[in-house]
Amino acid sequence: MISNPIHFATHTPSKTANHGNLQKHCVFRCGEAWYALPAIEVQEVIVAPPITAIPLSGDHLLGICERKNGFLPVLSINQIIHKAHSETPTDTDHLLILDGEPSWAISINDAAYLATIESVLPNESRTNPASCASLLGTAIVDGQVVNVLATGSVYKNAQLGIEAYWNKIGTASNDRLNHQKGIQN
Repeated sequence: MISNPIHFATHTPSKTANHGNLQKHCVFRCGEAWYALPAIEVQEVIVAPPITAIPLSGDHLLGICERKNGFLPVLSINQIIHKAHSETPTDTDHLLILDGEPSWAISINDAAYLATIESVLPNESRTNPASCASLLGTAIVDGQVVNVLATGSVYKNAQLGIEAYWNKIGTASNDRLNHQKGIQN
């Protein structure tokens, strides 16, 4: 269990002739699954402050929390990548805060360590969120299967999931209104 925030320093991935493109990743657990995100994109890991649920936001967005004079959206990684047993664990007590505009967080159980993972994607796939899926692949780290994620695509898929949910409930509301109007006529 993490008692103090973990801060990750910005670094430049090294390139070696024998090992391809090696990058430091933050390895973390959510439920029973292990994940990794590029460490350069992780701002810090903190004990989760109270999270306020947002009505009608679907399962991708767990809610928001107050952080540094603003609000931080908190996402469910299991919902975003559509895991087969995609329940969001209820015992998540940490947030993995990611750099970006805007900043956002993933609700996690624990951040384990930094690990060097070989990236097999071309540079354009790493920098263009639209060009790759949230789940890039898997890696074996210390004997553990780790799901390697693309940060930009995770955020984009969360946005799309929330928008799809809103469209679905908007359509259902319109259908209900049209049905009520039909009964009144």
